[in-house]
Amino acid sequence: MSIVIHSLSIILIILVGAWLIYYAKYKHDPMGNRIDVEKTHMLVGCLIGAVIGILCGMYLIGSVTLGIGLDMLIGMIIGGYSTKNKEEGENVAAEVKKEVSFDVFGQLDFRVGTILKVEDVEKSTKLTKLTVDLGEEEPRTIVCSLREVREDYKTVEGKQALFLVNLAPRKIMGIESHGMLVTLGYDDGIADTLLFPEHPLPNGTRAS
Repeated sequence: MSIVIHSLSIILIILVGAWLIYYAKYKHDPMGNRIDVEKTHMLVGCLIGAVIGILCGMYLIGSVTLGIGLDMLIGMIIGGYSTKNKEEGENVAAEVKKEVSFDVFGQLDFRVGTILKVEDVEKSTKLTKLTVDLGEEEPRTIVCSLREVREDYKTVEGKQALFLVNLAPRKIMGIESHGMLVTLGYDDGIADTLLFPEHPLPNGTRAS
């Protein structure tokens, strides 16, 4: 029996370690779901607590049951403390990307557009199809992951936002996307925030 328990504990430690490494590298879980910062801290804290609790239960306390109870307590403390630090305004800036020249930056064409329609992409739980008026003859179709990171993604319909309009067309889930929605927070695991103009602007207004 002790061999089985020891084996299970080793397997658990390996799985927890693999999950943490995967998340650190790809910024989402193995199922492809992004998790906001607060939930991530709590989940990671619980996973670490599970490992510590089970090991303590096996080797120090002599009871796996007590160890499981201990891991819940440790996980809540670790996760809660990490979340508290984040809420108190601790800045964790990502590493600055490689420098680019003004010429390279000048090739990017950012423009204001109005989101006319927001639709779910069939057979996807993450993607959203936007119909956007960019001041051109015909509205553009732009596919983005707004549905993945915002529960209220439908509320952006009718609002103006910033778009990268000279990105090469790309087929996503069978839909050809012509551009990219510019948002804040996605790469940092924070719920996406759109870049709205302070006051209404003509569609197609350039940003620089």
